[in-house]
Amino acid sequence: MIRPALVVTALLLAAGAAHARGGPAMGLPHATTWKNSCAGVQALVARSGAAVLTFGPRTAAGLEGLLSGYDYDRVAHDARYCLPRATLTPIWVPTRDAAQCFAGYTCSESGSSSSGRHAR
Repeated sequence: MIRPALVVTALLLAAGAAHARGGPAMGLPHATTWKNSCAGVQALVARSGAAVLTFGPRTAAGLEGLLSGYDYDRVAHDARYCLPRATLTPIWVPTRDAAQCFAGYTCSESGSSSSGRHAR
């Protein structure tokens, strides 16, 4: 028979290992950009080094007005918060007080695509 304390301990250890590897949430702060000021979004990214920003909503491709969810991206303050040799691309997002707010940079490997919020 498996003891409940052993099961709980094993689950906690697995969760800690996933977090250390950069698990699903990676322990990063999150902000919804259109609910925050530009300065607030910039301060969050600068203070944390990186954050997950939700911006949008986006529409389904070719179907004007049909919402298909929200765009989001991991945004880094600078290259220290990206993998070595990653390409840094500036990202502008809509905020409560600015249609185009420079939020930081997205980190990507060569040849990968991103959310498309990089055009100014």
